[in-house]
Amino acid sequence: RKSMDRNSEQHQLNMKQVAQALVGKDQLERGMDRQIEAKVAPEIVAVFPLTARCNHSCQPNAQVKSQEFVDAHIDLVALRDLQVGEELLISYIPVGEGVGRRSTVQRRRELQAKYLFYC
Repeated sequence: RKSMDRNSEQHQLNMKQVAQALVGKDQLERGMDRQIEAKVAPEIVAVFPLTARCNHSCQPNAQVKSQEFVDAHIDLVALRDLQVGEELLISYIPVGEGVGRRSTVQRRRELQAKYLFYC
């Protein structure tokens, strides 16, 4: 991997994109720790190996139903009839009824900020 100079144009562009994704500004500033933490820091962590294999889709065919982790189980429920061998896809961010309509740009920013990928 090629090392990138902090003063390079590419580095500056990358940092601007990170700042936009995390706080909606063109650059990160001192004192933004709480804002960034609120967007990316988990409140609870658990590992569910089979569920962790589900990829993201903004049009999921399955949904994680139990996120309270009270009994150390998680439920994955199909949202429609599935074909044998069809990949299970969940949304990593809230979508659908009751969530409100968000633009593609807003969904992409949230995914980039929280999950570090561009959808």
